[in-house]
Parts: sequence; structure tokens; C-alpha cells
Amino acid sequence: MDNALKNNKSTPAKKYLTSLFAFVLIALLLRIIIAPQNSLESRGDTVLFELWGYSAHKNGLMNVYEHSVDHPMFFNVAKPNYLPPYMYVLWSLEWVHSQFEDFGKVLTSTASYVYKSPAMIFDILTVIFLAWLARKRFGDKWGLIVAGLYAFHPAIVFESAGWGQVDSINTFFMVLCVYLMTRKKYLWATAIFILAFFIKMQSLILFPLLFYEIVKNAPLKRLYQAFVVGLGTTALLGLPFFLAGKTAQVFSVIFTSPGAYKILSANAYNFWWLFSGGYWTTQADTQKILGVQLILVGALLFFVAVGFALWFRSKIKTESGLWLSAAFLAFAFFMLPTEMHERYLFPIFALLLPILPLLKKAKWLFGLLTITFTWNLIVVFIVLKEASSQRLADFWGGSFFIALANVLIFILTIIWYSQMAKKKEVT
Repeated sequence: MDNALKNNKSTPAKKYLTSLFAFVLIALLLRIIIAPQNSLESRGDTVLFELWGYSAHKNGLMNVYEHSVDHPMFFNVAKPNYLPPYMYVLWSLEWVHSQFEDFGKVLTSTASYVYKSPAMIFDILTVIFLAWLARKRFGDKWGLIVAGLYAFHPAIVFESAGWGQVDSINTFFMVLCVYLMTRKKYLWATAIFILAFFIKMQSLILFPLLFYEIVKNAPLKRLYQAFVVGLGTTALLGLPFFLAGKTAQVFSVIFTSPGAYKILSANAYNFWWLFSGGYWTTQADTQKILGVQLILVGALLFFVAVGFALWFRSKIKTESGLWLSAAFLAFAFFMLPTEMHERYLFPIFALLLPILPLLKKAKWLFGLLTITFTWNLIVVFIVLKEASSQRLADFWGGSFFIALANVLIFILTIIWYSQMAKKKEVT
């Protein structure tokens, strides 16, 4: 009798795990099929990763920030603008790649699989982690729905497997950081935040929320401990470079990468795109309005958005409020500062999914931004292959109206958050 009851209880769990395994397997196969897209890579950043991996071997990993890439097919390629953790990865990927093809060979199917593998792997890890979070709180059904929404999200599949960008890696650690904050494990959250930042510096958006959570919910000594953990994690991640006397080069990447594209919008369909005039135009964000540079206006707008997110968090003190605050910061970062790239909205989808079952409007937000973000990514690749003289026409061929839609969605999101904060209705 007892064995029969145990078997009955284990049957749903087995069904869930079987279904999740099928989702994961299909999602991985889909990415493997899409991965060898050399036409995308030649216009995207995968070729840069391949060249930086080559440079890390040719010039030495510790010297990678000091040499522009001179490759038989490419000359004077920009120096890496990624911090040490991903440079270790690129060095390792080129070693793996060289086991199958000649050292330094680029834009091949084998190179595609090797250099896109980290992004694809972290896509799958994020699927599993999000499914675990949703199942734990909302049950098997929502665990599988959340897994499917992320595993087969068109923009996420396109960016990781088609484009070969690595936003999926820092996004995984951002989700983990927020989860650790919900559990009040602030020292672990600090270490994971630093790791996310060292993968992609855009992860900095979580810093105000992490700082607020520690100050609000932990003893003062925890803030000092978090500071020490942050310094220790930084030292550990950059240790080989620091020991080699390359500290200045590492911090140069941190301070010089922002501002590399001094234009209103680097192809992000956001607020500034409405005034940009189109793709890679000369509308500089150093121009002034009322004596203030537009780059500072954008920074001020984002600073206000951070204040709004923390105000919202102070009103909605539940676990859901933390996820919503993090998602809003991701949305605001994409919409308000200048120089934003088209892919910087990527983390919002993973940050919304843990609370998607709770809120109908969160489902709408997820769905609408899926459409606009996917449009943004795909259209940019279509336009990038065209002559510069043709690009302005495309400004009115859809991108302007998608940017306008994003602005309206952002305004409605602010209104929705304000209503939730006043009613304190989120559990």
C-alpha cells in the first residue's frame, strides 16, 4: 500500500521531468541547427570573439588588451572590450577550436559551434533554473510553461544561436542574483552580481537594487561584508591580469567601453531612436539641449527611473516586488540612456518569468516586448547589410513606429507599477 502511494506521488514528478527534458533537448537541437549562420556572424560580433580568441593565443592572454588584432583575413580589429572572465573563455574556446581546425580559422561552421556554445549552454541553464523557480511556486504546469517561453523565445534563440552574443550568460547570473536577494543571501548575491558585471557590464543595473536590499533588510555590518566580498570577487576574477601588472588595462576596459558610440541610439528602438534619424547616423549625444549634453539627459532620466524602481520596491515588499523592480530597471536601462544597443533589453524576459503567472499585465508586457525586441534584432541585421544611403529610408519602414510603441509600453508600465505600489496588491 505504501509503495503504491509513493509510486502515485512520483508519477507527476516523472512526467514533469520527462517533459522538461524534452523541452531542453528540442531547444538545444534548435540552437545547434541555427548556429552555423556565417552570413550573420560576418555582420555581427561572433567573428570578433573568434578574432579575440585568436589574439589571446597569438599575443598572449595577459597582453590581449594591448594589441589590436592582426589576422590574415582581418587587420587592425578593435581591441577586446570584454573583461577578464570572458577573455579566459575566449582563450579556452580557441584552444578547443584549434583541435578541430587550423589555428585562427574564422567564419566556419566548426568555429560557430565552438564560439556560440557558451551562450547556448547558458540559455539552457536559464531555462532549467526558471522552470525550477516557477514550479516551486506555481506548480508543474507553470514550470513547463515558463521553460517553454524562454527555451523557444524567438529573440533569445536568434541572439544566442544566430548572432552569437553572450547576453544569456550574464542574464543567468542576474536571475540568480535576484533569486539570492529574495532569499536574503546578500553576500552570495554580491559575489554573483560582480560575476555578472564582469561578463557584461550592463549588469550594473542591479547594483542599486542590491544596495537597497542590503541596507533595508540586513544589519549594517552586512554592507561592509558585502563590500569585502565584492572586492574579493573582483580580485579573484582578474587575478592573473593583476598579478601580471595589467590592472590598468582591465580598469581601462571598464571606464572606456561606455561612451564608445557617442550617438543617440546604437540601433536600440527606444526613446532616443525617435530623434536619431536612423541607423548609425551622426546624431551625437554630445549635442546640447538647454545647455546640457543629451548623454547627461539620458543618464538623469535613468537616475530618476532608478529612484522610481526603489520607491516601488519600498511599497511592494514581497518576493514578486523584487522581481518586478529588477525587470523595470532592465526596461528603463534600454529605454532611457543614450548609446543603447538593440540587444540590451535581453534580461527583462528572464526577470519577468518568475512572476508571470501572478499578473495578467506582466503577461501583456512580456508578449508585447517579445514582438518589439524580436523586430529590433532582426531588422537591424537586415539593414546592416545595406548601403548607408539606403538606411535612412528604413527609419520610416517600421523602426520609428516600433520605437514609438516601446515608448508607449514604457509609459504604461510606469502607470501600472504606480497603481500596484499605491494599492500594494502584489503578493
